[in-house]
Amino acid sequence: MYLLYTAVVAVLLGLYTPVALTRRLTRGVPLNARERLGFGRARRPAAGRAAGWIHAVSVGEAIAAAPIVDGLRRLHPDLPLVFTTVTETGACVARERYGHLAAHRYFPLDLPGAARRVIQAIDPAFLICMETELWPNVLRELAARRVPVMIANGRLSDRSFQRYHRARPLVRRMLSHVAVFAMQTTEDARRVIALGAAQSAWW
Repeated sequence: MYLLYTAVVAVLLGLYTPVALTRRLTRGVPLNARERLGFGRARRPAAGRAAGWIHAVSVGEAIAAAPIVDGLRRLHPDLPLVFTTVTETGACVARERYGHLAAHRYFPLDLPGAARRVIQAIDPAFLICMETELWPNVLRELAARRVPVMIANGRLSDRSFQRYHRARPLVRRMLSHVAVFAMQTTEDARRVIALGAAQSAWW
């Protein structure tokens, strides 16, 4: 199942590459390809120490992560923090708001090698994902390293729930790698449990 998923991701990335290159050439949108593949320089605040890892896809999620970043810094002032994003706009928000608190880098492409290299560079003690970010290869690699994962401010729209339900066997495996689901509403909690999350993991 993971092999099929990875093959699909690789094909989609191949199809998207011309689009990304066009955006780079015409609009100057950075690719950040080396870093997304795990070859970029490791942006760690303290080498050789496990870090707290916070992930937010874009602007809204990055802003919503403020209480978590502030709380971690207050409770564990010596803990290195790494903040990852997917979009360039999210990266700008992360650097502006948390640059003095956390190192920023881009989230890896969800390919086994890229996930492994980025996770090795970050060396996370835990991962907190804003909303409902589910990346099979990243979660699988974290599980292999016994790194606990939390979904914070999680939500599942009607569309997302239906899409995940069609791939329920894979989704159930992904959800088994998440230790805590802090969902926005009881309906979001009901949906994630219906997809296979353990009821005891809802918080």
